[in-house]
Amino acid sequence: MRDLRELKFPVFLTPVRQLVLLPLAALIFVGVWRVRQGEELRALRKEMSRDEAELTLRSTRAESARHGATAAVDGAGRTDPAKVDWRKVCEAWSGRASSDGMSDMESARLRSQMLEWSAAQLIAALEQIDGSDFDSMNRQKAAGPLIAALVEKDPAAALARSERLAVAGKGQDYSYLDQALKGLAGRDPGAAIAWLDRQNAAGLISPAGQEVSRMFEGALIIGLAQSDPAAAARRLESSPPERRAELLGSMRLSSPEDVASVVRLARDSLKPEEVPGLVASVTTEMLSSGLAPTSALLDRIGATPEERLAVAEKFSKSPLEGLPQVRDLNAEDLRGLHDWMKTQAPGKEDDLTAMTMLRAVFYGGRPGGARIEQAILKSDPDGGGHLLVPFLKAMKAIHQQPTDGSLIDHVADPGVRQELSAPP
Repeated sequence: MRDLRELKFPVFLTPVRQLVLLPLAALIFVGVWRVRQGEELRALRKEMSRDEAELTLRSTRAESARHGATAAVDGAGRTDPAKVDWRKVCEAWSGRASSDGMSDMESARLRSQMLEWSAAQLIAALEQIDGSDFDSMNRQKAAGPLIAALVEKDPAAALARSERLAVAGKGQDYSYLDQALKGLAGRDPGAAIAWLDRQNAAGLISPAGQEVSRMFEGALIIGLAQSDPAAAARRLESSPPERRAELLGSMRLSSPEDVASVVRLARDSLKPEEVPGLVASVTTEMLSSGLAPTSALLDRIGATPEERLAVAEKFSKSPLEGLPQVRDLNAEDLRGLHDWMKTQAPGKEDDLTAMTMLRAVFYGGRPGGARIEQAILKSDPDGGGHLLVPFLKAMKAIHQQPTDGSLIDHVADPGVRQELSAPP
């Protein structure tokens, strides 16, 4: 055997190059192996996903078969509206499902897929329900989600169905119909006006009471305000002057555009002294989205100082919608509220902020009164009357005592402390 020392390596594998190339070759090998491993894993995951989808579809089909095939499922897992057993749907949505009735999984899937059905499919499903022997209550339960979906796709069809039921003596289903009328008025003002006039002429709405009549009239006007402002104004002016503010205030508003439309109508048709209260009524409904969006809305409608003051005063009497609901109020919340009040009602921000906090504690059912009082103290550390004094005075006015009796001690002015400590 030859001595290994006598072996001659090729020039390209000199000891120096071995030190460089061999580790590099090892890295290349590892890299190629990892790429191939990654491809195999991706292929495996893809196959597992197909298997999981197939298992889900089989489970869905088995569930439908076990519960009396309440809803036929096609190859993609979609429900065929023409084969739905609406009696079992009604039982499930009424909480009265029997052992062979619709499962929770089927019910949830059906509600979700209704949103994807065409207007024709929704109408066909409603015709099945209307042709059944359901009583009025069960018919409304089964038809409600269908009508809600149909209102978005074809509001005229939803209104036509309601009219057919009323004429046939089956009672009128008012579910979502005001939104259908509003939607139709935005697309076809003439058709919407004609529909409501027919209902009124035939006496189909008046038996439901004045509240329902105002609901439909308001929906028509707010829909017309988007498509034909002049027609909306004429419709409002056809109402008795003493009822216009009530009609505008009872409208269901769903967007800042709706609020702006109502405010324009109010300024054109109401007495000047009625407008601020109406503006306060319709804008405070939007406070659930927070103080900043409400400020933007007031800017958008060009709210006058009188209107802003009315909004601030109304908010101070029903404050919970615009304040945090999932935690205790803190000093930062109070400072933000105080700044908002100062913008809307300069000169009255202290009293209105204090009143808002008072109602949040005692009238809104919010727990943690002592913590709110401490937040007021922290937002007014010098005790000079910024928020603490108005808050304590308001409490005394309604014969209440602060949860923390030492709060009065933080008032800087001795005369005010004495006044607050005196019996009411």
